[in-house]
Amino acid sequence: MDIPAHELDFDCFSCGVSFHLTTNCTKLNETAINGVKALGNNALLLCNECVATKQRDRLIETAAKIQQPKEDKQMKALQTEVSEIKKSIYELNESFAKKAAAPPQPPLPPTGTTSATAQHKMDHIPREGIRVRGLPESTSKDPREMNIQDMNEIKKMTDFLSVNCEINEVKRIGPYQADRNRTVVFTVTSKYHKRLILLSLSKLKEYDKVLFVSKELNSEEAKLERALLRKRKELIEDHELARKDIRIRDLKLSIRKNGEWNAISDSDIFNPEYDPK
Repeated sequence: MDIPAHELDFDCFSCGVSFHLTTNCTKLNETAINGVKALGNNALLLCNECVATKQRDRLIETAAKIQQPKEDKQMKALQTEVSEIKKSIYELNESFAKKAAAPPQPPLPPTGTTSATAQHKMDHIPREGIRVRGLPESTSKDPREMNIQDMNEIKKMTDFLSVNCEINEVKRIGPYQADRNRTVVFTVTSKYHKRLILLSLSKLKEYDKVLFVSKELNSEEAKLERALLRKRKELIEDHELARKDIRIRDLKLSIRKNGEWNAISDSDIFNPEYDPK
């Protein structure tokens, strides 16, 4: 195999001197020269002088030193991984040994039943109540179907608020009336989720239903709210106040004057002669 004349020159990788890739210069036969040529950039060529002065050996030692830290790092990472696997196996064996030494557990109650202890715990789970007004009533006459629809609507609302919580109970307050939607009260087991729902209510401006959501009231708070609603109705009807200018927030009745909301004192709320003007 003949080598083209323009491919006969090469530079020594060590000293950079140029010489010919021929039998006369390299003392290699033509087959070996063709093999070197086939390697292309994968071959590092050194002149006879650098070979004689052992420059080649120093280059090999330098390359080995550069490669060694990388290999040491890989070996250390592999040893760490093996140690973690051994630790996991040891912990699993310890866990199995503890389970084997533990006293036998009582059998589980049959499916569909609840043990007295479990029922006691369930009865004492804290339930955080939230009430919703404006949720349409189901048209079904079946109480079970009505409750399922309410449950689905509450779940839809909490999903819209991006609150992932467990809903324990959903119920309507008061007797059924065909011409009005009763208030819905639902409970969650976590105060955190209750607070998260109440803090996210501004998102309901974009909801597909107009809902009014607040925390569930105790008996005293409910009594006060009824009094506030009566006073609000009285002020709207007797003093001709616009509905948009009188509101109830956090069990406080406020009137808007000159663009500012002013809370009505408790004494004025229960004063039949109170004049907001």
